[in-house]
Amino acid sequence: MESKIFSLLAFFLIFFNCSKSQISDDTTIEIDKTIKKDTVFGYLSRNNQKFIIKEPYDQNKKRTVFIDYYKKECNVCRDFNELYEYYQAKAIFDKDNSLNIKISVEEGLSGSGFFIKCKNKKFKVLLHTFDDQSGTKFSNCRILHQNLVLNKANFVVGDSIYGKINFEILENSEFRGEIKHKFQGYFVTKISEKWN
Repeated sequence: MESKIFSLLAFFLIFFNCSKSQISDDTTIEIDKTIKKDTVFGYLSRNNQKFIIKEPYDQNKKRTVFIDYYKKECNVCRDFNELYEYYQAKAIFDKDNSLNIKISVEEGLSGSGFFIKCKNKKFKVLLHTFDDQSGTKFSNCRILHQNLVLNKANFVVGDSIYGKINFEILENSEFRGEIKHKFQGYFVTKISEKWN
């Protein structure tokens, strides 16, 4: 009998803590109408996007992301800035009218990066990987810090988004243990009707 009560109590505590952390992960979006005047956006518009796989991508496409990205895995800090020219930003609205901004490296049939999910002036960062076999998978993470600045509060399909993001996330990987992600940078993209 005691074990049943203990199991039931443990279930409610775990459920309550998961629900609580889910809510506290949402953070208010800051609005700065002057952000698009930042010099980094001029730099992006003068440089072409680089792709790991050349086909079928448009080689004249301009860069959409300028970042610093570090991972600390097993007490070894890995600098992911060697890939910074390959990151690109995309954005769509999903079925529940949330704005999804995806910043990722695509390698043809697979890739990785993160989503910024925005709704009701709040946002949450989600780490993800994807491939042609299993689709998109989101990592089990705990947000330590996140901050997002956008050029305006309300968007429609076809609008350009100018943004600045920084975050620290602790990923709990089943195979690699705890991984700390530290990311900061700027992005610009146009909202599409579907992922291109």
